[in-house]
Amino acid sequence: SSICLCSRTGSITHVAQVRDVRICSGRVMPKVGAELDWFGLPTGTPKKGGFEFYCNDGTSLGLNAGKGQRPCRAQLQDFLHHDVTHVAKTPKVRAGAFFQKEEIKGHPDGSFRSPAFHSTAFEEGSKGKERNVFDPLDPTFLWVNRIVLGGGAVASYVASMRLKTRISERASHPVAHRKPGNPRMFEFGEVAPPPPGTGRRRNLVAGFTEDMNGIRRVGNHITRYDALMMTEPFYNIKRTVIDDEILWLLQWQLLSATFTVALLTVESTHFLKPILFNLTKDLLESDHAIQRLSTFAKIMGTFNAFFLGNITGQSLTRFSALWSNGFQKIGQAVAKVSALLEHDLPETWNERRTTGERVVKHRHEVINDISRWSRTSCCLLFEMLGRGRTVPEALQIAQDAELLTAEEVQLLTSTPTPYITIWTWHHRLLKKLSKDGVISADHSGITWDGWTGAYFVAQQQSKQLPYQFMHMLTAIVKSSNTLAMCVAGLQVGRAVLMGDEIEAVLDLLTSMLLPLINNSILIFSMNLSNPMTEHFTSLSEEQCDADIDNDGEYMRSQMSQS
Repeated sequence: SSICLCSRTGSITHVAQVRDVRICSGRVMPKVGAELDWFGLPTGTPKKGGFEFYCNDGTSLGLNAGKGQRPCRAQLQDFLHHDVTHVAKTPKVRAGAFFQKEEIKGHPDGSFRSPAFHSTAFEEGSKGKERNVFDPLDPTFLWVNRIVLGGGAVASYVASMRLKTRISERASHPVAHRKPGNPRMFEFGEVAPPPPGTGRRRNLVAGFTEDMNGIRRVGNHITRYDALMMTEPFYNIKRTVIDDEILWLLQWQLLSATFTVALLTVESTHFLKPILFNLTKDLLESDHAIQRLSTFAKIMGTFNAFFLGNITGQSLTRFSALWSNGFQKIGQAVAKVSALLEHDLPETWNERRTTGERVVKHRHEVINDISRWSRTSCCLLFEMLGRGRTVPEALQIAQDAELLTAEEVQLLTSTPTPYITIWTWHHRLLKKLSKDGVISADHSGITWDGWTGAYFVAQQQSKQLPYQFMHMLTAIVKSSNTLAMCVAGLQVGRAVLMGDEIEAVLDLLTSMLLPLINNSILIFSMNLSNPMTEHFTSLSEEQCDADIDNDGEYMRSQMSQS
């Protein structure tokens, strides 16, 4: 086949089925059977007048019905010397830019005339916004991009190192030891709530409760909210998953990879061209390779959606069960026993101790003991299982909250599970009252509801989701997010080489959204797996204590009125 240049349409064609193909001047070119354009598509039968070719001297060589002359050897050599294939692949550059015609004023037939074939038409077609991706950037523009991309890579890496430091610190301690909650990103402008202090919890809760912007907060934990506020989710983002520092440290890691890949892409045609040019040439010439990588990242995203949906559902189920089968049962047991004792116990009675001494007992003292011990069980569950405190530390906190006396603390120090052991005190007290005839019925069976609730919470928190499942999930999410951001780095670097800064910024912003969502769901599920920690997504220990105390007090007041 032979390559032809159409002066009327400005297209590049190659002629198939040519007979007697010889490059020499003065011979007649035979007719052709079919014509294909440069991309392999048929161009149809030439119109009357045939094709026109031009030599380097600008003279026209007409090809009309097989009677014209062939193009000269110099023209074809110039044409073939020019890398037409490269230009056809170059994005946003028309191949027809090679064949710009100019009208020769004063020509008798008003014909058109092409400039010399080795002219700078390629540079003219590359001017402006639509530039060749392999052309060197303007030095000033290049250094600006180096500073932005390099600075972003270094800053992101330095910020992400804090995550590695925190992980290393946590890994150096046993799993059951106390671990503080994650720092918050939007903690500015807030007054730190005062410590709980010493005294009954329900009398202290009001001191560190804030109710504003449709949210009721006790200490660092949100206890109630107006559901309609969710229609404006960005009205208040404090103490949400977006407020978690870990989320943004993960995002900094991904941004560091993105800026690094973008900088290497830009330098592949400049400083690092001898090393990286052959590796990135195919990626920069067209969007096909990058689109395939992007498609694979989307496929990985489907796995993310499946596993993240699974883990989120399980975390919410465990959270709901922890409340309904755990703390709620404890509260119900306290309210029932308090109400029955308020109705069945006399105001005062004499009780004989093991030493033979008789003491006067009051009804409200016994009911308060039942309430104190029940709330002690909840306090110890929070402090030991949720916050990793030792038995002495947790008992000291309970004593400061006026839940235990010094004598009771000594009795519980020797047991490893005081939050369950203390329910035997309820049972023995009610059995003794029934045996002594102080109450008409045995109410000790009700206390087993509270024991069941405390035991359920302890077992739920000691049995986590399988480590292998969680490791596989986090590995898939991490790999998918890293791949997506590396592809974003290629897109950003290619957009910079094309001179399109707006596209580079948009590529970066849109690519960050999906990893942000994936990391948010993953971190929320992990925090929700233990809702008794000091993290702001957990339950409020103070509010739980106050609710159980208030419910028992309310039931006693109702029974006393009846």
